[in-house]
Amino acid sequence: MMSDALSLAVDHSSLPEIRIMTSLRFVALIVLLAIALVDVRPASAQAPAASAAPAAAPPAPPAPYGAPISLEAAQKVLAAAKEEADKQGWPVAIAVVDPAGYLVAFHRLDNTQLGSVEVSIAKARSAALFRRPTKVFEDILAGGARGCGF
Repeated sequence: MMSDALSLAVDHSSLPEIRIMTSLRFVALIVLLAIALVDVRPASAQAPAASAAPAAAPPAPPAPYGAPISLEAAQKVLAAAKEEADKQGWPVAIAVVDPAGYLVAFHRLDNTQLGSVEVSIAKARSAALFRRPTKVFEDILAGGARGCGF
């Protein structure tokens, strides 16, 4: 009984017309897309507005990636950083990563807040991947981050 109600609701005589109209719409869409792709013109560029301040010189290119650091060398870096932290009384987390940003060695001094563990690893990774100290990003943000996409 249910299938009879469904078959009565569909007017089968109009199906060929629907297919033809759908085909014509498809062809029209393809033609419009082809015209849009062929009619790609360079946009007319507007001259940039004159700024009061002279443009700053572009930053120096980042240092090249270095050779991977050995575990022995990373442990020496940890020892030197720990010595300085102890001398200054800083409870810090120390992370040493290779040029690809992968952790090679890590040391957390006593009384270091737990959040510093992940932060130190992320800072070391960022410095390696961007090939510059993370202080550069701090300075950019402190300066208002104009033109840097921040």
